Amino acid sequence: ATLVAAPPEDGYAPGGDHLAGELRPRLPLLCMLTGVLWACGNAATVEMVRCLGIGLAMAVQTGTSIAVAYAAGIAGPCVQHECLPPSQLGLAWMGWTGCGLSVCGLLLFAGVQPPTAS
Repeated sequence: ATLVAAPPEDGYAPGGDHLAGELRPRLPLLCMLTGVLWACGNAATVEMVRCLGIGLAMAVQTGTSIAVAYAAGIAGPCVQHECLPPSQLGLAWMGWTGCGLSVCGLLLFAGVQPPTAS
């Protein structure tokens, strides 16, 4: 999981009392949710590679990851009171094109037959 530095509080000053400072970590729910999602994806990868082969499994995992990350970046998801701000792309058409090409590649790879056990 990711540690995020807590916002400064009154009376707290890094370097005060001749100390180098401290990190007051907090673990937001959004960080825990993404860690769980990552762990599930890693666990599913082993079975995907066994069933589909390395090329097709990696194409499925990468294509899905790109599509979900792009959608989350554009939408700015919220979990309870924690929200990620939506990303503003400088060249939005390049984002759409890249995501679209990734999905097209995934669809092309879907036509590949998985290896058969002999």
